[in-house]
Amino acid sequence: MERRKKQNEGLLSVYPPPPWYSRYFTDENVAKVKDLQSSDNSQLLEAPLKYLTPPSPPEAGAYHNFGDVWQVNDKLATLEDLGITQVYDGAAIRGEGQESGARVLELKKLTKSLLLAFVELTGIMGVSPEQFPAKFEHVRVLLINIHHILNEYRPHQARESLVTLMQQQINDKKQHVENIRQSCDKVRDTIRVLSKQFDQVDEFEETGGVTTEEVKYVSGKDKDLLVVKMAEQVL
Repeated sequence: MERRKKQNEGLLSVYPPPPWYSRYFTDENVAKVKDLQSSDNSQLLEAPLKYLTPPSPPEAGAYHNFGDVWQVNDKLATLEDLGITQVYDGAAIRGEGQESGARVLELKKLTKSLLLAFVELTGIMGVSPEQFPAKFEHVRVLLINIHHILNEYRPHQARESLVTLMQQQINDKKQHVENIRQSCDKVRDTIRVLSKQFDQVDEFEETGGVTTEEVKYVSGKDKDLLVVKMAEQVL
C-alpha cells in the first residue's frame, strides 16, 4: 500500500522520480536476462528479472501514463460518460445527411444561451448572490457542451490538416523537380554555346587565321593584339 501511494505521488509530480523497480537493474540481473534471451529460453522470467523486460503494448482497455488514464482505442467520450448534462439535441447532430448543418445550428443556440446565462449571472451577483453557485454551474455546463461539439470536429480537422500537409509536400517536390529541370536546361544551353565556339575556333584555324601556335612565338604588346583579334573573329 505504501509503495502504491509513493508511486502515485511520483506520477503526479512535475519531475517523477525513478520507478520503484529500477533498483533491480543491477549488472548481475542485466547479464542474466541477456543470457536467457540469447539462449532462446521460453521460460517465463520470475521476479525480479521480469521487471527488466518491457511489458507488451496494451491491446484493449486503458493504461496509466504520468498519473492520467488513457484509452487504447482513443475516442471522444460522451457527456453522459463524463457525468455532464447534455443540453443540445444529440439526435439531430448524429442524423444522416444533415450533420454539419445541425452542429452549426446547435452551436448557435448554445452560444445565445451562454450569453443570456452570463447576463443573468451578472444580475444575480448584484441582487441575489446566494443564487450564484447554481447559475455558475449552468454556465459551466453550457461551456462544456459547446466544447464537446467542437471536439467532435477534431477527426475532420485532422484529416484536412493531413491533406494540406501532403499537398504542401507534393508542391515542394514539384518545385524541386522544376528547379532541377531549369538547371539542366541552363547546362544544355551552356554546352551548346561552348560547342559552337569550339567549332568556330576549328574553322578559324582551318581557314589560315591566327592560331594558338603562332601566338606562342609573339611576345609583348603584339601578342595581346593577336589574342584580341582571335577572340573577335571567334565571337
